[in-house]
Amino acid sequence: MRHEIGQRYKTEESMLPVFRERLQTEVVRWAYTIDEIWSYRDLRARGSDSSHLTGPEGAFYAYGYDNNDRPIVVIHFDTQACYSDPQTGKHCYKRIPTKDRLVEEFIWYIGDTLNVARFLSSALQCVNRLKFADGMLIEEEDFLHGVYRHNCYQYENKRLVLQQCLNDKDRVFFEIVSRPHTQRTYFRVRTDGTRFQLYQPLPKGVTVKSLQAAIRARLLELIPLTVKNAAIEEAIYCVVLAYDGEGGDALPPMIGIGLESERRHWVAAHGKKAAQRVWNPAEFLHYEKAHTQFDDDALEEACDLLNSKLAERDSAAPAIKVLIEVAAELNKWPWPLQVLRTPDFVVYAVDLEMGSLRKNLKACLTSEQLTTMKDKKLV
Repeated sequence: MRHEIGQRYKTEESMLPVFRERLQTEVVRWAYTIDEIWSYRDLRARGSDSSHLTGPEGAFYAYGYDNNDRPIVVIHFDTQACYSDPQTGKHCYKRIPTKDRLVEEFIWYIGDTLNVARFLSSALQCVNRLKFADGMLIEEEDFLHGVYRHNCYQYENKRLVLQQCLNDKDRVFFEIVSRPHTQRTYFRVRTDGTRFQLYQPLPKGVTVKSLQAAIRARLLELIPLTVKNAAIEEAIYCVVLAYDGEGGDALPPMIGIGLESERRHWVAAHGKKAAQRVWNPAEFLHYEKAHTQFDDDALEEACDLLNSKLAERDSAAPAIKVLIEVAAELNKWPWPLQVLRTPDFVVYAVDLEMGSLRKNLKACLTSEQLTTMKDKKLV
């Protein structure tokens, strides 16, 4: 299933002109509105008659319907800022629509399955496949910016009771249970099928320090093993432990692997400004890929417990401290011989916004490593 929708993403990247021509010739009527009046996630109409306009002038949205009265094209018009009332001249701020298309969504139906190709500023953003039964969404897959997602939904008396998230191998790894008159309960599903409840209090005898120690030990074992198993056949100059520094969960880290060939290209192309790319995991080929992910129940559960506890304190500092300590230790670690490393290979931790880079490099690298990077003008 992943392969099928992944292939759709590749195929439909260049199909915007085809969609415009094919689907819009099938449109038998248009509805122009100031609000969203329909969602393909629940197939329900929304809004009121006051949302509808007699024509495209002033419309934020346009809906094209086929001869079965089903939406097959949805257009979101771009907007521009207006700082004064055009009639009175008084200062105000609002967004007014233009005739430019910001989002175009093309929809086609195969039985109870609905397919969507969504374009943002004329570039493919996402493809979706949504399956319905009795008008209720029971399964959805999408490829968003190349990332695959797969969810299934179960109902009792038309009330959602269970949402399941599946991975690339169609294994359920996350569940949300909904009960009447209660809050949702969230579970991580272990590889053996048993559940671990998220956002629970720390079990008796478990402390922040014991969780830090467990996570530190597990990362020291898993990171070299993950890089080794990635089987990269060229030299790497770094491994990065990336984390959310803007209020999200800092653990577990997202692993990035920097290729020496990438670094050489950036240095040649950008000179003194190359450091902005050399240390940024978002630029790496081997980042947020299946082979850089952890699949370890013990690590995930320890991270969940620590993240929940630190959220109560509104401080991720103890989690970030663990990552810096792990990176510093791995810079002195006997790495597997199968991992081809440059002589100046380093491991470091950094937030996704790169705001902590300079401080963290000083904390993670040895004095010799730091001097080498300064000599190369990469710090």
